[in-house]
Amino acid sequence: MEPIQWLESLKGKYLAQEAVFDGMDDRARDQNLRLFEALKRAGERIDQELPNNVYGLFIKGSRIKGYHSLESDLDLIVVSPADVSRGNIYDILYSSIQESGLSVPFDGGAELWEHQIEKDEFLYQVDHEPGFLNCMFGYEIYSNPNLVLARLAVLEVVKAWGGRFDWDYVQKAFNDDYLGTPENDIPKIAGRLGIGRTDVSRVLTRDVYRQRFQKFSLPEPEEVRNGLMEEYRKTGDKSLREYDMFEVLQDVRRELDEGF
Repeated sequence: MEPIQWLESLKGKYLAQEAVFDGMDDRARDQNLRLFEALKRAGERIDQELPNNVYGLFIKGSRIKGYHSLESDLDLIVVSPADVSRGNIYDILYSSIQESGLSVPFDGGAELWEHQIEKDEFLYQVDHEPGFLNCMFGYEIYSNPNLVLARLAVLEVVKAWGGRFDWDYVQKAFNDDYLGTPENDIPKIAGRLGIGRTDVSRVLTRDVYRQRFQKFSLPEPEEVRNGLMEEYRKTGDKSLREYDMFEVLQDVRRELDEGF
């Protein structure tokens, strides 16, 4: 496929899909599918062998923006509490990828553990580290009920503090990391296609990104919370009590009621 045809195809996907896995060619797409399956298996294995150690695995970067190559790094975020052994988690992730016959490096710049959850100071952490929220919302490749509970705890704070909480910041960080920006994407795509940046920007215009953000950015907090509460009710208190974040959610609610 010619570069401009490929770009037009990517543009169509950007306007129709939140995440685009296809990559630069068929081999890159197939590699991504195998990689994502390996990560899902790794998450399930971690949950069995190291319960409550990982709440979710998120991917950002070119592998969900449609322009990764076979050599692209994996931009992975591991959502976990602060008091767990990272080495054991990393070993399972790495071995699962190897067992799938893949050799995909982790991007050190993406920092696997961007933020870790401080269970004993969760409410304080949400209030004082706004970047922390971006590890709560994103493109998840694996999650367990701990993530639903953690997200609900975050949204209890957002709901209680209203104007004190800048949800626009969270939405912008989501857009930048998971939906892309022309400033970040266009130079990389131009380099991989071997054409000029101007040629790319004529197709992937700022209006394309504006439409993409309008369609796929995080909804307003109440809409997100309603969806999570539906998941919560389906699972039920009895089943959720085995997860660490169940008690954290109750603690956050109590602290907010007491006027933290």
